Amino acid sequence: MRLFWAVLAALAIAIVPGMARAWNVGSGVTPACHERFMGEAYSDSVLDFVPPQFSAPDGEVWRRLSSHLLRTFPIDYEKINAEQRFLLVSLMTGVRAPDTDGHSITNLENLHLLHGDPSPQGQYLHSLRGPDDDYDAGCAAAVAGTRQAILDLVALGQTYVGSDAPIIKVPIFLDFYGRIDIQVHAPAFYMGQAAHALQDTFSHTLRDKHDDYRSIVQVLNYIDAIGSDMQESRDGPAHSNAMDNCDREDMAVLAAYAVLATEELLFAARAQYSGQDPDAVLKVLDKWVTLKPGCNLENDFCNNPEMRELARSNPTRPYLEEIFGCSSARTGGAGTLAILFLLLFTGLRWRWGRRIF
Repeated sequence: MRLFWAVLAALAIAIVPGMARAWNVGSGVTPACHERFMGEAYSDSVLDFVPPQFSAPDGEVWRRLSSHLLRTFPIDYEKINAEQRFLLVSLMTGVRAPDTDGHSITNLENLHLLHGDPSPQGQYLHSLRGPDDDYDAGCAAAVAGTRQAILDLVALGQTYVGSDAPIIKVPIFLDFYGRIDIQVHAPAFYMGQAAHALQDTFSHTLRDKHDDYRSIVQVLNYIDAIGSDMQESRDGPAHSNAMDNCDREDMAVLAAYAVLATEELLFAARAQYSGQDPDAVLKVLDKWVTLKPGCNLENDFCNNPEMRELARSNPTRPYLEEIFGCSSARTGGAGTLAILFLLLFTGLRWRWGRRIF
């Protein structure tokens, strides 16, 4: 029986990659890119990262989750204190939130509402074009919108620094338990969301190989790609399922930069929150989230054909086509079969990661 449900869940996951974007979302059968990047960045910096003055709260949920995370990433449990472990949980919860909002990744209705948010701000949180971000001006608007979204999240987290209530409760989806509330450190939680948007600039934009992929030459488009009137010359390249796969060899350099940028953002936030450098986060954005203007189809995105072809290798398509059309050829019909199973077993929920309680 357990094998039956495992197979059924795996079939259900088959349709998720066409909908769940922003690097791959973690589950029992898919890699967790955002979580991996945050874990690697925190592993490299945790011993030098002095947490702000607060006391980790009592609570069994976050402590067991921290133990699970510390088994996943190369952090010596004995060398870090409770506050640093609590920050890890808070950052991880934040970096996952923009893609799931505390729901299971097979909650397709929720995924559609999150990822198909037609507001420009909803797309900028994932470093993507808004619905009216057309031509070169739209590309510039998307980069500016993404920068502002990151700055707004950092500012929101900063409002909790030094307050009497820096700890809040947010929803999270846990294996065998469903959607529950968990305590998090608010500044770290919102910093995790900001890191998510920053990481997405490496999978949802085309970057310039001529300056070691520092500059953005084009922003991808999800909201028009899932519709029926996508025009690359006007809307920019379609969101790429290939570029959301952090296990691909041709995404290794960009994935490494995503980790480096995340680590730099953590230290910048500490400098900004402490008052040492009020522009620290802005400096990180100036390094990693800047647009090289005038790069479009006419000049092969400033002579970056490799990035163009990578994005085109597996573009996002309209939902119905993704499920019943081309995607079925790629998955051998598993997507269609998964939908039938989901209709028959609507109570099924695939849990996040391993059982930790």
